[in-house]
Amino acid sequence: EFAAAVGFGIVFGINAGPGPRKPSSGAKNTTAGAWVPDNARELMNYTSAMGYPVVGYELGNEPDQYASVFASLNFSLSSEQYVRDAAAFVALTRSVNTSLLTVGPDMNFIPIVGDFFMLESMLPYAQAHNVSWDVVTWHFY
Repeated sequence: EFAAAVGFGIVFGINAGPGPRKPSSGAKNTTAGAWVPDNARELMNYTSAMGYPVVGYELGNEPDQYASVFASLNFSLSSEQYVRDAAAFVALTRSVNTSLLTVGPDMNFIPIVGDFFMLESMLPYAQAHNVSWDVVTWHFY
């Protein structure tokens, strides 16, 4: 109600972490299995049916930091897996409503470190597989 009352659009962040994933192969979950879109689809359909002012969805938050954030779960996400997940995410978003924006990858940039390691390795793979977002995002710390 607040967003609608003040004329704001909403962008929802969708979990790309270890929760909504198929199990990976191997004893340690050091590589992510494929992202499972079921919860995202349910949320997108619900917000659409309710007429909420959602203008877009973003897949993940700082996926380049998952190896450290989820270290206790031995979880990390490769650039290639994120792009495969993003392809499924973009297709899902378009299937719900073609006017919704797809947003991401919301990488982290810290000037003292000075690199977009994952982003730099991900973009050629995304280009080769024709995966793109409507809005590209990152965090600058």
